[in-house]
Amino acid sequence: MQITTEIIDKMKDLFFDVKKYTMQYFNGLKDLSDSTQDNNEQEVFELLGNAMSLGHDTSQDDMPFGPAIILRDRRSFDISDFVDADIKNLKIIVNDLHYPVLIARVADLLWTMDKSEHLLANKAVEAYKICAEETFDKDEWVTFVDFIKKAYRIAIRLGKTKKPFIELLNYIDTRIREVDGTDVRFFSIVLIELMIDSNFGQLQSYVSIMDKIISDVRQKGVIFRAEESFELKIKLLRKLGNSNDVSITQVEHAEYIESLARRHLAEEGLTDFQHAIHYLETAALLFRQANKPKDEKRIRLELDPLRNDYIDKMPKISQKIDIENEYLAMKKFLEGRSLQEKVVTLGMMTQFHTKQELEDAVMEKRNKFFFSQMFTSTLLDNDGKVVVHIPPLDLSNPKADIELLEKHMHRMAAEKQSMLGLTFLSMVLSIIHSEHGNIVASDLDFLVEDNWFIPEDRKQIFKTGFALGLNGDYYSALHLLVPQTENLFREIVKLCGGLTTNLRENRTEEWKMMTSIFNSEELNDCYDENIIFIFKGLLIEDAGANLRNRIAHGMVSSGEGNGTLAIYFLVAIIKLCSWYSRDCLPMLRTLKYELETLTSNFANRECAERHSSNLEDKDGTEL
Repeated sequence: MQITTEIIDKMKDLFFDVKKYTMQYFNGLKDLSDSTQDNNEQEVFELLGNAMSLGHDTSQDDMPFGPAIILRDRRSFDISDFVDADIKNLKIIVNDLHYPVLIARVADLLWTMDKSEHLLANKAVEAYKICAEETFDKDEWVTFVDFIKKAYRIAIRLGKTKKPFIELLNYIDTRIREVDGTDVRFFSIVLIELMIDSNFGQLQSYVSIMDKIISDVRQKGVIFRAEESFELKIKLLRKLGNSNDVSITQVEHAEYIESLARRHLAEEGLTDFQHAIHYLETAALLFRQANKPKDEKRIRLELDPLRNDYIDKMPKISQKIDIENEYLAMKKFLEGRSLQEKVVTLGMMTQFHTKQELEDAVMEKRNKFFFSQMFTSTLLDNDGKVVVHIPPLDLSNPKADIELLEKHMHRMAAEKQSMLGLTFLSMVLSIIHSEHGNIVASDLDFLVEDNWFIPEDRKQIFKTGFALGLNGDYYSALHLLVPQTENLFREIVKLCGGLTTNLRENRTEEWKMMTSIFNSEELNDCYDENIIFIFKGLLIEDAGANLRNRIAHGMVSSGEGNGTLAIYFLVAIIKLCSWYSRDCLPMLRTLKYELETLTSNFANRECAERHSSNLEDKDGTEL
């Protein structure tokens, strides 16, 4: 394989512009390959096309190259698709490629695959600098900075004392000083941050540039650029060791953010109200960082009534689900049955979704509402306080972050549980209450007494909690049953040979956190992972119901405590306990087939669950 004059001439129009996207180069080289009959030219164009088609992510230091396009069942060319002959040929032709963008890509690829190729690394750095110079524009800055970052990634690996790195920093410094903060976007900000991270020795001169940028963006009201500028100046001052100036700048930043909040509060729109709350929260945090506790307290005291107003102003989303036929069918099914059979039926109506079902539901929602799933979802409590932010899953690999995926699964579980509590479980509970009136603790002996799952000294409190719940006092039932359910899982860990406490240095013991209990090896080896996942979400996950933590801190209001998730939890623990009750087992066997026949006709059950995944405001804030 060789590069001929004819090949260079044919590529002239394609590589004259260094601002093209990777697939534009790939398509252009493919066209050249298709239009020639010369075998050498075809091989060269195809090999270079594959090299240019690769995606390039400079944040992935060791391996920045990968497929530019990844779909569910296929992808574009990957660096791993190169065979030994391809690499050998790239090394043969790299010195004859003529065009800087092509030289930079091939030399970078070869060095990435073999870090001992220092000459190729130097060649790539120089070629990237030439590309940067050709694209220099302080306002349309993205391509320039992209080439600089590609050069930087290589140069810093060669060594901070080596010529390529020193020359690159000097080049960047020259450009920063030349522009002197007069750019209208992020040119100076991005490059100055790069210089701070590089430990460049002449950072002091950038302080005045940052002051100029901050003054300009404050006058023009460019909010996002102003925030970035303040944060970068603080980072720069910290690097320089100017602690006093850091505090002064933090206060200036906080006051600026607070002024934005005041501006939005003067407007009447709901979005303005939301922005005002966000800015006040940010200002409070900034005042805290600046060691201004009085200002932090002043703003935080203002936030609570504003959040309540925001909740009142939010549009209410209502959905009507007709379950009249299901109600009549269930009422007929339960007619003439004992209280015991009705309670067992109630538990059997509760669905424990498997982890796989929840993951599938998350993926289905992600595909169905693709655009909204690209943004962070925010969950608010009844007082308007932020409970949790749930970032979007990675577009190309949604399972890359398992912890994040499980957060989405817990949120999905809570939505489904809430809808079940609202519809079918409330339906059965209303029938039980209307037909049996006031239920007392002794009525639940069949569920609790001959039950190895419930500790002997806890049986009475379980019966009391169940009776309260079946009588409609879910709020009181929660306060009894949630702590006892926590203890149930601690007891299971003990039975499985695990520890439920930590031994301190002073020989006292403290209870392990529930996170440690649910994640314990003993529990997960001995017990069903799906049940563990469901109750972990119900008890301690902020993306789920989080009932244990909220009740422990007295945060559950009577409205929430009598709500749909409270109903689901009550019935879920009834279901769980019924599995281990000797008196319930015959009823479970008898009712199973009868109930399956009945519920198979409940067409609205799936409909209700599907509705639960749509309760989301357009800005990603869950209601």
